[in-house]
Amino acid sequence: MPEPTEPSASSPSPPQITGKISSVWYNEDVIQGEVRLPAREFMYTLDQVAYMLDCTMNALQPQLYYKGRSGGSPRGRISVVNIAPRENKPNWRISESALVNWLKIKDITFTTGRSTTKQKRKV
Repeated sequence: MPEPTEPSASSPSPPQITGKISSVWYNEDVIQGEVRLPAREFMYTLDQVAYMLDCTMNALQPQLYYKGRSGGSPRGRISVVNIAPRENKPNWRISESALVNWLKIKDITFTTGRSTTKQKRKV
């Protein structure tokens, strides 16, 4: 095993890490000391979404954009993802955030069971 050598004067020295984060992108006064991540996002089945919207699956189909399968633009449509492994039959689901975004775009009123307000900052 070779012995470690001292860096020569001609080779550039590695940057020193001081343990202090640059204030260019991080400011302790702005960023909270505690970050609360949401619970795992719920993934709705297509029939659950059709039931919530009180429509048939045939009426819902034109509003769906199957990621990896549909052509065209996903704009104005609900993104649907396959959560099944490649070798299995597709299991298409709609994430809660994709559904909420689509409802907002279509100006459809909805309510949620949990608080969506921002927490006040502790002083």
